[in-house]
Amino acid sequence: MAEIDPVTLPVIDAHDNTYNLQATVDGVVQSLQNKTITAAITYTGTGSPLQLTLASGITITDTPNGKFKLALTLAQVANMDLGKPIYCYLTLWNADNSAWAHGKFPLVKTLG
Repeated sequence: MAEIDPVTLPVIDAHDNTYNLQATVDGVVQSLQNKTITAAITYTGTGSPLQLTLASGITITDTPNGKFKLALTLAQVANMDLGKPIYCYLTLWNADNSAWAHGKFPLVKTLG
């Protein structure tokens, strides 16, 4: 299974947070053709882990170029404790529901 290149994302307190991301493996862009994406975001606070799926927090925006959007609502961000670790576990799935790639990256909640 491929490992998606990690990034660190800021989570701005008291705001909706939207991230425009691109799936890369070893710096090479990966097509999202016939793929789905899920994410589990773990943190200290209510509602952890937060489960995101296509049409529920994740949107593929450019299939051939591996681009997708991850969105956190104000309510979701409010549940995350400031200064505590937050991690996003991302999985890209093949059409047959087998895992194709995965990744883990940190998010850092800061005051807006």
